[in-house]
Amino acid sequence: LYTMCFPFTFHLIGYITSRSCDVGWLTEFRDPWVTNPNHFDGDAGVLQRYLERRVIEECDQVVYNYGIQVPEDYFKDTYPDHANKVTRLDCPGSCGFDFERLSDSPPKSNQFTIVYGGSFYGNGHSPKNFFDGLDSFLNLFDINESNINVDFYGDWKSSYDSIVTEFGIQSAIQSHGWVDYDELLENLQQAHVALFIVRPFPGDELNVPQKIVDYVVTETPMLVLADSDWEVSRFTQRQKVGIVADPDDSKDISNNIAKLYDDYQKNNLSRYTASNELLLRFDAQTQTTEFAQILNDTT
Repeated sequence: LYTMCFPFTFHLIGYITSRSCDVGWLTEFRDPWVTNPNHFDGDAGVLQRYLERRVIEECDQVVYNYGIQVPEDYFKDTYPDHANKVTRLDCPGSCGFDFERLSDSPPKSNQFTIVYGGSFYGNGHSPKNFFDGLDSFLNLFDINESNINVDFYGDWKSSYDSIVTEFGIQSAIQSHGWVDYDELLENLQQAHVALFIVRPFPGDELNVPQKIVDYVVTETPMLVLADSDWEVSRFTQRQKVGIVADPDDSKDISNNIAKLYDDYQKNNLSRYTASNELLLRFDAQTQTTEFAQILNDTT
């Protein structure tokens, strides 16, 4: 028996079924339950904590992914009597990346190109501060807008157009709406920098989303706008796959765009390429093999 959340109620179905049938039960957490900041504001409450505990006690194996919003040893520390049944998979999101989806070494863009892929969630999560930093970079370093291109794929609000116009950077910014996933991957491969703007939401300090996997496997240096003590920042610096900038400091954003632009001009962006060890860690075959072994051991 295998159950995976979200939603959490799948685990409750697993709980009921496991008590009725003599089969092993593997639970997978791709999202946290009681610590989930998207569903519970601060405290999930007694009932949710009780239900999570009953699931952990009843199941035979627990699997969770690196990068969900729980401390690294949350399950082992919270449920020490069941620590031996807990395994963390070392890839954010789901079960790794299929490298066969990547195009064979597409040429890089002629312009210095930055790509952002995904959504903006409001409540302070927007590209405004990046626009401010980009404008400062263009002015401080006397860069012609024709030498740089920033492509946004995914959500784009009309209010962003007004901000872009306010900064006078229209010729550098292109919005494309949603595109096919494989097309986005190829665009990332052709770009020089992949932009990540953190969601500044309480509880997301430990979050490392699937998007980071897409950026890493395309071997595109990352510009991460996040506080330095957030896990996505620590990951970026630990793995040396990009640069971290203060999301609220346009000068810091500007200076870090300048560093990447300087590396681009010196043909030195390859120093941010992910290690073979990290690429293997994110490989779907690696993750699936480990998951299959856990499933085989579930009795």
